Amino acid sequence: MGEKINSIMRVLDIMECFAFNKSEYALSELADELSLPLSTVHRQLNTLIARGYVQQNQNRKLYQIGSRMFLLGCATVGRFDLKRAARPFLQKLSAEVEETVHLCGLDGFNMYYVDKIESLRSVRCISGIGRRLPAHATASGKMLLSDQPPEFIDEYCQALPSMPVYTKNTIVDPEILRDALKTIKKQGYSLDIEEIEEGLICVSAPLYNYDQKMEAAISISGPIFRMEGQLGKFVDKLKAAALEISQQLGYVVEREAERVYDRPDWDGRANSAQADDKGGVRRRVSPAAARANSTAK
Repeated sequence: MGEKINSIMRVLDIMECFAFNKSEYALSELADELSLPLSTVHRQLNTLIARGYVQQNQNRKLYQIGSRMFLLGCATVGRFDLKRAARPFLQKLSAEVEETVHLCGLDGFNMYYVDKIESLRSVRCISGIGRRLPAHATASGKMLLSDQPPEFIDEYCQALPSMPVYTKNTIVDPEILRDALKTIKKQGYSLDIEEIEEGLICVSAPLYNYDQKMEAAISISGPIFRMEGQLGKFVDKLKAAALEISQQLGYVVEREAERVYDRPDWDGRANSAQADDKGGVRRRVSPAAARANSTAK
């Protein structure tokens, strides 16, 4: 039984090498990657080739992902329905913090609400699924902007002076926006402190998908008088929920560095919450290599 389990683990290690590291391997490269004998890797590859999960390029003698592995991946991607995957975690988060929770996306220069779990409290955030707002004026919008390429940010900043100003805290200066987005990307969460509506505060965290890309954002919104003294707690709970949803979407975390959140030192502008320098690290590393590193230590 033990040998059979080891054989299964080796097959999975081979499949994960193709998924996480390279799309094609020479036999010797794969054996080195897995720290296994050539004969063992060759035998496992022949099994995968027979089932269609791996194929060999006859000209270059390199091993590649086969059609059945591709079909398996497509079936898995089909499971990752964003709204359906996120909703149970949004409901749990809203119940824990007793505030309104949103799932948000980015469409052009606008942030829009994909889903919403409304707070049961009498004083709560007023919003609606499908509503669109300029991204720079919301926590989730800034979170999503922080992951956009430089040319997109340049276009956004050029358009910023013509966009609506909602409160005295709405960002109107392109350089302030650029600085805020850099801070947000570094610390992994975003704040909106009375930038879209007076008396309202919102904190947002990103969702990553199976391709390790930011797909959406979630947020907690509520009145400033209730949230300002508990912001550190909200950030912790929000990021934990965001990570759980991301994993449902296929996001792979090999190592997540511990974050320590201080109580925000806020001035009502841009993104003023402060975090330490221990940024979470996302790496594309095969589980096989991670196990080998762990054993070596």
